[in-house]
Amino acid sequence: MYFIKINYWMSFQGNSTKQKRMKFQQYITEYKSKQTEDFDKLWAKIDKDCSKYFSLLKNNPPFLRAAAYPGQMGVSSVRQDRAAAGAMFHGKIAIDFFNNWLQKNGFPRRDKSITATSDYSHARKFSKGGKNDVFYIFPIGSSWNFAYCKSKDFNYDHNLGMMARNLQSHQSKLDRDAEFPFISADEKEMSQSAVKASIKEINKFLKKYIANDSLTVPGDKGWEVWFNCKKFYYISMSINDYFKT
Repeated sequence: MYFIKINYWMSFQGNSTKQKRMKFQQYITEYKSKQTEDFDKLWAKIDKDCSKYFSLLKNNPPFLRAAAYPGQMGVSSVRQDRAAAGAMFHGKIAIDFFNNWLQKNGFPRRDKSITATSDYSHARKFSKGGKNDVFYIFPIGSSWNFAYCKSKDFNYDHNLGMMARNLQSHQSKLDRDAEFPFISADEKEMSQSAVKASIKEINKFLKKYIANDSLTVPGDKGWEVWFNCKKFYYISMSINDYFKT
């Protein structure tokens, strides 16, 4: 449960085995006491600051996220300028289209939100080979909104991926055509028609694929959800399960 540094144990060299054990047990007791105090203080803040979140969860567990946060519990800000990781799968043109579509249709932009899941095994996939811990997350305040997609991961959805690649390809060609005066009007029109057809196809898909009616639905299904909160609390799954049992 607790990560006791080996050099602390080594500092007992020269003492008897019994003395080492007693000092080690004393250290564990003091460490746990401090951890318990810190946890109780943070949980009191979570209870106070995350009432909207708990109301929407309807007694379901909080959502999960694997990350390299400092410490096993604390508070963090949501980056507002992060590059969408999905750009490497769908292409920047498609990712920009998706986020603009979300904003125009009343959903929070994914590139200015924190993503999460209720599926522990899926969260672990993004823990960088187990180097990062899995955390419960708690969006702070009541001014945030959420949305979810009807799959475990927005970036890896097969159907969306194919449509994204089509849009990326057609829009890139249209942009290139605009740079060359010798491209015929008919060819430019064909490129424009291809882009419009891709956009129409994606619009139709996204209207069924994106929702924000409930947090219990993505929670039950293990689908990806994102919150456009400014800050959130986080607690390591292991430390939370220890203290709340």
